[in-house]
Amino acid sequence: PISDSLSFEGSVVYDAMSGASPLYFNTLSGASGIGITEYRTAGDARITKYYDRFAVGGGFAYSSERDYLSRAWSVDVRTWTADKNRTWAFGVGGARDNINPVNGITQGRHRETYDFLGGVTQNLNANAVVQSNITYSNGRGYYDDPYKPFDRRPDTRRVWAWLTRYNQYIASADAALRLSYRLL
Repeated sequence: PISDSLSFEGSVVYDAMSGASPLYFNTLSGASGIGITEYRTAGDARITKYYDRFAVGGGFAYSSERDYLSRAWSVDVRTWTADKNRTWAFGVGGARDNINPVNGITQGRHRETYDFLGGVTQNLNANAVVQSNITYSNGRGYYDDPYKPFDRRPDTRRVWAWLTRYNQYIASADAALRLSYRLL
């Protein structure tokens, strides 16, 4: 929390790996003597402003690898009932990815994705909550895997998904039962 009505979240990560891979995957294998090194630098930040009966949040994310760069943003609004037992959520987000594989198969390819969310969360009692969300994702651009020969995918992707989950705290076991169902 930054204040009584404002919160900030964020993270930063750096991943690195090296080693060999079989020669048939690419020419940068251990068998070629060159080996593989890879890294990822990523971060995200989010700020949320809380009001009496609703909250507005916004965020940004960034991820960079040697052959891939992704930038994303999101905005959401949540509103709740006076007793705070039901919350409605609405959100929109977008991402732009740049793909530049090191094998030279393609260069300067892009992908854009826009995501939309609508959902409701209901507290059933002090120990149980159910949530149901519907999401829609619309993407266009380069979806092929440039490291797999003959991998050709459509340049558009539209996905509807429905997720419902139920969480129940079981006091006698000091545990939680979690059930979820996702339909694509």
